[in-house]
Amino acid sequence: MQASEQETSAIQAPLFTIITVVRNDLNGLKLTKSTLDRQTCQEWEWLIIDGDSSDGTKEYALSCCGERTRAVSEKDRGIYDAMNKGLRLARGQYVIFMNGGDMLATENSLAEAKDACLLEKPDVLFCSSVMNFGIVRIPRRVKSPAYIWHGQPGLHQATIFNRSEHVKYMYDLGYPVCGDYDVITRMAAAGLKMRSASILVSENEFNANATSGRKKVAMILEAARAQRRNLHLGYPRISVSILRRCGSAMAAKSLTWIDLLKRKAMR
Repeated sequence: MQASEQETSAIQAPLFTIITVVRNDLNGLKLTKSTLDRQTCQEWEWLIIDGDSSDGTKEYALSCCGERTRAVSEKDRGIYDAMNKGLRLARGQYVIFMNGGDMLATENSLAEAKDACLLEKPDVLFCSSVMNFGIVRIPRRVKSPAYIWHGQPGLHQATIFNRSEHVKYMYDLGYPVCGDYDVITRMAAAGLKMRSASILVSENEFNANATSGRKKVAMILEAARAQRRNLHLGYPRISVSILRRCGSAMAAKSLTWIDLLKRKAMR
């Protein structure tokens, strides 16, 4: 394991830990850092979990270490294994997963999240996002926690977790594509306090090469398994959810491929 060496007293229990999982995405990591640097709220630490990158990402991650930032670089068993490592190392009261290339939407995103967390004291707080498909940016407004029967009320990058509760529900590596939805449904089934806030937290780029974009069928099947196993939904309702997911997947796929073709045409 390669990790930063710094005094553990440098940051004592920050309000937020931003956990960034990354592998071979130097530009994406720099983009995520730039949105953290401009936050008006300073009650955060940044924890980078690098998957032993070979393109300079590892070296950059380790060079970022300092008063607010820690980094670990080692091989892992995939994104959810890395996210579990981040959960174990986090010190913040709340954790937010912003992977390489994900962005905090505005300079006030953490400040507004702080106000919402102090007001609601949630175990899980769902927030709004902007989905960037290149050719178009689409607001993804937060939904009620009741929406969990079908999907995530807020994108995972716009979901804020009470760390002390989240560590009781780690990511299941048996859900390699839809592990975030699986963990949310397990939390809901356990009765954790879930709230939704209309604040804008994240902006996320969607492209044809993303894992979720390449594995839509696996994502739909894993979501159905979580619905049956964790929420105990009946097959008719699961079928409705599958049809809705198929429609959303086709729309997202069309937008990402149109953007990809446009980029190629401009070269």
